[in-house]
Amino acid sequence: MEYHFEQLNTDVCKTYLFYEEGSKEAAIVDPKINYLTAYLDLFKDRNLTLKWIFETHTHADHISGAAALKDATGADIYMHEKAPAPIKCVNKRVHDGEEVKVGNIPVKIFTTAGHTKDSLSYYLPGKLLTGDVLFLDSGGAARTDLPGGDPGEQWESHQRIKQLPDDTMIYPGHDYRNRTPSTLGEQKKNNPFLQYDSKEEYVRFLNEQKLGPADWMKFVIAANVQCSRDPNAADIPEEGNSCEVKGTLPPDVAALTVETTSIDDIKTRLDAGEELIIVDVRDKKDTTGPMGKIEGSINIPITDVNTSLNKLEKYKDREIVFVCVKGKRSATAAQLAKHAGFKKPMVMDGGMTAWSEKYGIKNRS
Repeated sequence: MEYHFEQLNTDVCKTYLFYEEGSKEAAIVDPKINYLTAYLDLFKDRNLTLKWIFETHTHADHISGAAALKDATGADIYMHEKAPAPIKCVNKRVHDGEEVKVGNIPVKIFTTAGHTKDSLSYYLPGKLLTGDVLFLDSGGAARTDLPGGDPGEQWESHQRIKQLPDDTMIYPGHDYRNRTPSTLGEQKKNNPFLQYDSKEEYVRFLNEQKLGPADWMKFVIAANVQCSRDPNAADIPEEGNSCEVKGTLPPDVAALTVETTSIDDIKTRLDAGEELIIVDVRDKKDTTGPMGKIEGSINIPITDVNTSLNKLEKYKDREIVFVCVKGKRSATAAQLAKHAGFKKPMVMDGGMTAWSEKYGIKNRS
């Protein structure tokens, strides 16, 4: 059947909007609080009424916008029946196999535990919205070391997903490398997490991964359980692939080492008039925020780096300094550049946090 479907956000967290063509009643999946005004403006511009808010799970890396959207629109919030009981803003708890109608669009509910106990996937005609149980290609799937996570259950969820038609389009809750949504058939070929026929081998594989620190995520979970409407309800560190299992960057890229340089070295060289190639991989909005930016830097958000390296082709033999908030995303960008044949990718150690603390904010637009 024909219906409108689109991804709304500009960062690594994915929010989906869908509605029948010609209808004025819409549904949203996994809204993020930071985009609340943008969502409401969009509904107003298109004369849409939000009626359905679907959450794939209790989020650990960002504050949900579901409660605030419910306040603003009166829409119902749908979550798994196993979602934490204290989440009082949820008024529609659903179970595996249930079907919700968005107008005439059937939305089939799948329990897909593994990342969390309350993880759901939503099956629309021709599409599966997987939340964090399955990402795209080398992104693999979400970590299973958070409260309620279980690698064995995640493997079982993958087996269930693999039974769907191969032409089903996969739309995940996150994407950290600007990957293009593709069919389940393609994911069966390209996603390493779908290659395991043995649950025991899959569990062993996940248990051997080196996962980043997750303590801060517990505060985000607590804020979402409390239906927080405050985008600053938890201290969320520099945005990166926090929910993705570390090590799912292609092995030949992840193994690359890149050089670092200090903020003092960069400042000295700039003051001396040297024309450095500096690539800022933060989101555009961050370059005009409190940390400012380095004058003359090129902004290519980390989610666009892999597909935008051609813009830097003329600098392929020159030193390119990648910068971000603290250094994590710029290191990834430098690895991607090195893998693409760039001769001298470097990382500014400490990122714009260190730069702004020592040299102040002079280049903010």
